[in-house]
Amino acid sequence: MLTLPAPRIALYERRSVKNQTVLSVTDQFASCMKIAADVGGGVVAIYHDSNHSGRRRDRPRLRKFLGDVANGKVEIVVCASLDRLARDPAELAVIRQKLLDHGVALYTASEGRIDEAKIATAG
Repeated sequence: MLTLPAPRIALYERRSVKNQTVLSVTDQFASCMKIAADVGGGVVAIYHDSNHSGRRRDRPRLRKFLGDVANGKVEIVVCASLDRLARDPAELAVIRQKLLDHGVALYTASEGRIDEAKIATAG
């Protein structure tokens, strides 16, 4: 019997500069870990941008995360919600396309597996 290795999962969390407490990061982590457990993979990386707006493209951990996606280190990405990745619908579409280009699935705690229809309605 062939046993496939568990998919490599990365968690991405972001806390903005306004209106969020450190507890929101704890909540994001807990919800992402539940999805990771449901999907059945192993968490290989956690990327956390603190005090960065979702409108900024130059978030350091987002850049690291996208680099690791491009290098094949990640097969599934989990975040609490799509707005943790980006606030701008166009930027969200760019990130989603980068994930698709590398065969990386995207899940959120709030919406489950993200497909093209969910990206289209996210705007």
